[in-house]
This record gives sequence, C-alpha cells and structure tokens, in this order.
Amino acid sequence: MDSDLRWFSMPVYEQISNIGSEVARAIRYKNRGDIQKTHNFCDKAIEFWEMSKRDPKNKHRIGEFDCAIEELSDYFKGDNKYNTLPITKTSSQEEPKFERVYIIYGCLSSIRVRKAS
Repeated sequence: MDSDLRWFSMPVYEQISNIGSEVARAIRYKNRGDIQKTHNFCDKAIEFWEMSKRDPKNKHRIGEFDCAIEELSDYFKGDNKYNTLPITKTSSQEEPKFERVYIIYGCLSSIRVRKAS
C-alpha cells in the first residue's frame, strides 16, 4: 500500500518514465539472450503499469495502459503477434519502436526534475 501511495504521488509522465527504465532493461537483456532477466524486467514494467491503472488520476487512461501491457507481454514473452519492429537492428541489437515513447517520457521527467532544483 505504501508503494501505491508513493507511486500515486508521481505525475503520470514520471510513472511512465519509471516504466520505461524497466523496459530498457528488458530490451538490454533480450539483446544479450538472457530470457530470465528479460522476463523479470518485463514483469516489473507490467507491475508498474498495473499500479498506474489503480491510480485515480489515470482512470481515463486504463484502456491505453492495457494496450501497453499487452504489447510488452507479446514482445517480451509472447509470439510478437503485433509484429513490433525494431527501430534499428545492428548485429544482435534491436530496440522495439515502443521504446521511443518511454524515452520521450524519460526526457520530460528529467527536464521537470531540473526545473524543480
């Protein structure tokens, strides 16, 4: 419950930025071929999405959050039925297109933190 309250105190862009950190870790370990760590970080990102869904300020975003959860699960743990394509693929490295969204929220969160200091 305490973790929910702390999570709820964050603006939505900061919540998504934190989710993006877990997604970035999942991508890194997927590229290394470490399935267990990939799944662990994917699960943590989904756990954060679920906490965001419980946050009253996000009640109008639940459908979008459900889509994000489904895409993450499909990409990291499923058959990639949505055919999530990489932004770039060089040798064994790939980054799914949805990674860009998390990067944008990470940048926004970083800017907000700097302005507050």
